[in-house]
Amino acid sequence: DHNIARYGTGAEYAIQLDATSEPGGVFARLLGVGDEGIRATARGEGDAQTGSAALRASIGEDEQLLTGLVSWTPERWNISRAEAQLDRLPMLETIARRIGPRVSLAASGDHNGAFEARAETPFLALDIEGAFNEEGELDGPAPFVATTQNLSDIARESPFGLGAARLGGELRRARGTTAIQATLDAQSVDAFGQRTRLVGPVTAALAAERFALDADLRAPAQSTPLFAQARLRTDLE
Repeated sequence: DHNIARYGTGAEYAIQLDATSEPGGVFARLLGVGDEGIRATARGEGDAQTGSAALRASIGEDEQLLTGLVSWTPERWNISRAEAQLDRLPMLETIARRIGPRVSLAASGDHNGAFEARAETPFLALDIEGAFNEEGELDGPAPFVATTQNLSDIARESPFGLGAARLGGELRRARGTTAIQATLDAQSVDAFGQRTRLVGPVTAALAAERFALDADLRAPAQSTPLFAQARLRTDLE
C-alpha cells in the first residue's frame, strides 16, 4: 500500500491524492478486493474560496468504483456527477441487492449548514433536505421522500406483488440514534388477481446496539372484497 497526499491553503493551495493498494495489499483485502487491488485519486484546482476537486476510485486495472466532482464558492458547495458501484464491494452486496447495484448522488448546500440532496438507484429515488450543525451532525428534522416504481424489487420476501410506493416524512439524529417518522403509501398490492393500496404510519429507530421498526398500514374503505378492512401491522426489534 502507498499513499501520496498534498494539501495546501492560501497561496500554496493544492489538493492532490494518489492512494493505491496493490493486489494483496492490506486496504484492498479489508475491502474484499485483495486479488485485484484498488486505487483512489483526487485532483483539485482553485483556492480555498472558489475551486473544485475531481474524485475517482477504481478496482483492478481500471474498473470504476467511485467518481464525483466537488466544487465550492464563498457561498455554496456542490457535489455533482457522483456515482458508486455498490455491488463491487462484498461488504455492500446485501444492500446492493435491496436497492440496486449502483447509486448516483447530487447534493448542494450553503456554508451555514443547509443542504439538499438526491440519490438514485435502479430501484428507488431519495430526496432529502435539512441542515448540519458546526460539528457536521444533522441539526433538527430533515424532510425526505423516497419513491420506487416496484417495491417488490426491494421487498423480495413479499408473497404478493408490490408496485409503486412512496415513503415521506422526517429523519432526525440525536444521541447516537437515527429516528424516522413517515407515512408509507404502497400504491399497488396485488394478490390473487385483486389489487388494493395500503397506507399508514411508519416509525423506525436505528442505534449501534438496537433497531426498531413499527408500521400500521390499512386498505381504503372502498376496497375489493378480498381486501375489505385489510390491515398490515409490523413490529420489529
